[in-house]
Amino acid sequence: MAQADNTLAGLIQMNNMNNADIDVTDLLQSAPWLKEAYATEASNGTLHSYLKETLAAGVAFRDPNTGIANVAGQETEVSVALKLMDASLVRDKGIAMKYSKGGIPAYMAKQGMKSIKSAFKNAEKQLINGTDNDATGNNGLADTLDAIGGFCYSNGGAVANSQTSVYFLFEGEDDVAVIAGNDGVLDIGDVVEQRVSTNSTGTEGYTGLTQSILGWLGLQVGSIHSCARLANVDAVAPLTDDKIAGVLAGFPADKRPTRILMNSASQEQLRSSRTATSPSGAPAPVVEQAFNIPITVTDSIVSTEAVVTA
Repeated sequence: MAQADNTLAGLIQMNNMNNADIDVTDLLQSAPWLKEAYATEASNGTLHSYLKETLAAGVAFRDPNTGIANVAGQETEVSVALKLMDASLVRDKGIAMKYSKGGIPAYMAKQGMKSIKSAFKNAEKQLINGTDNDATGNNGLADTLDAIGGFCYSNGGAVANSQTSVYFLFEGEDDVAVIAGNDGVLDIGDVVEQRVSTNSTGTEGYTGLTQSILGWLGLQVGSIHSCARLANVDAVAPLTDDKIAGVLAGFPADKRPTRILMNSASQEQLRSSRTATSPSGAPAPVVEQAFNIPITVTDSIVSTEAVVTA
């Protein structure tokens, strides 16, 4: 199935012919944001550089023959070193030999697809939660908006390690984008037999089948107005439309968010708040948008965050 070239499904290329007929969208089922997010290729292999706007250019009306100061806008060059997503696998050849539907090649292809799905799910967690998910991985949205102030707001929750966050994204080429390295190639190696040791001395082991699966990913946040975070959301301080409206009020009119990210617990809080104000008293339906902005629900946003402070 053809995919838009500004999504991961459209950018990702598998270099192994055995996987040429795989729909990449299927591999992103467990990563609902990555499945829909704006994506682009890295500017240079596994390094991505871009200009982050920090101050808009100065303009003004003027009378004829009267000068004004056209102050130049300010931009900062940002370089993002992409991180290696490793979905490589090792399987016991003895188990693979028992696979009746296509033998070893089919077994390893199936195992490889499972590994790639898990890798993309973990990659989504990383690009949202950042180094709180894995200190050796990419910085994420949480790292960009790690303290109250600016574009990180508090919803008022105060229970330790019971918080969650809602993210507001303006996605696009110059704003929030997922970055795919090495021209979007997901490098899938050949299946190779290898002796796998099962003890520290190497005297015990089994014949394994190994396959490398490697790709490079990163995150771009193109300007100070590209995203916002509503932190400290919990059962005592639940998510409501009023809280969402307060965050939206902080965005410039030309940077209105294109997506709101939250987990299912926050989605239910929002639905419940609408039920309480329903004129008919009937339960509100599942919430799929707020103020005409689509909501993407993902399990990658946890409900065990620490309280975020200034």
